[in-house]
Amino acid sequence: MTHYLSMFDKSFIGAWSLDGEDVVVTIESVKAGNAPKKPGEKKAARKAIVKLREFEELWLLNVTNGATIAAMYGAHVEKWVGKRVTLFPTTTSSFGDTVECIRVKPTVPRDEPKGGEKKPHAAAALAEATNPKELIAAIRSCAKWIANNSSERWPKVMELCEKHDVGELEADAALQEALS
Repeated sequence: MTHYLSMFDKSFIGAWSLDGEDVVVTIESVKAGNAPKKPGEKKAARKAIVKLREFEELWLLNVTNGATIAAMYGAHVEKWVGKRVTLFPTTTSSFGDTVECIRVKPTVPRDEPKGGEKKPHAAAALAEATNPKELIAAIRSCAKWIANNSSERWPKVMELCEKHDVGELEADAALQEALS
């Protein structure tokens, strides 16, 4: 099902990006930057902006999640690069409202034994496909994720299809089959 927030132009991930699941991600970089201004704010808030290997969008790191990562890997963000964390969607109280948010599990993700690896996040599964057969299998396994924001995600799937010489009709058939 499509989360309504996934339909807006978003430069940053939110709880809706996790599709209701825990997602293990790898930190590629952490830089200071300005968050988008909220209505009524005079200036943008300064935040840590995190690039994750598994998402094209960036992640605005809040103090709570930063403290959780620091407890696992130390307070210096340079040491976080290449480290994995588990994100999960939940809710929190904010100015009297209950809102969806992302939180970080306070434990380092375990490496699964060979043969028992956890399924990668949908974006990573698609990007890791190395041939047409793997791409079609990834489209089937990621169908709900693709359909959740098809206007943004389907063109990216089509780019991968072109790279692997998979026709749009074949990709669409795989998606529809998986969704039915």
